Amino acid sequence: MDAKELFKRSLEQATATVRCVQSRHFANPTPCTEWSCRVLVNHMLYELSWVPDLLEGKTVVGVGSKYDGDLLTDDHHRNWHLAAHKAMDVVNKTPGGQLVHLSYGDVPSQQYINEVGADLLIHAWDTAQSLNCSLIFDHEVAQNLYDKLLPRRAKLAASGAFASPISVAEDARLQTRLLALVGRREPTVK
Repeated sequence: MDAKELFKRSLEQATATVRCVQSRHFANPTPCTEWSCRVLVNHMLYELSWVPDLLEGKTVVGVGSKYDGDLLTDDHHRNWHLAAHKAMDVVNKTPGGQLVHLSYGDVPSQQYINEVGADLLIHAWDTAQSLNCSLIFDHEVAQNLYDKLLPRRAKLAASGAFASPISVAEDARLQTRLLALVGRREPTVK
């Protein structure tokens, strides 16, 4: 699966989850222990908002504080929809060999698009958990992400982008293994 397809399908799952979030859920806790549902959804919108600028060649310094603060305002569904549409449009137009200028260096656009897709998908699961719901990942997307992230396990843990990996049985289902790789444990079904 190419980066654009992975991003599209991850964004679809994140969008479906964000649609379920109402302002009454904003104070709910999330698996990201320092973030409420509101802070988590704002973070996801923040990451999504950067995509067009960075894929269009801007640097982190050039974008600056443009997206700092509350991006949800009083209509988080509308703001999400606008950012998602703009990001997907730019992702679709981005040539494969282009470099993206990130805070830690220049990376190929495919790598950046994969990273944002992974962030959106995992945080969509976190958001669903804050709503006391379960999100079942698109199996093909989950397999693709797992295959990309597993070799980078040590770097992921060191980056602080996700929690430290959790040990699970090797024969655990794919979603369980993917979530464990990024420091999440699925709730036990009773």
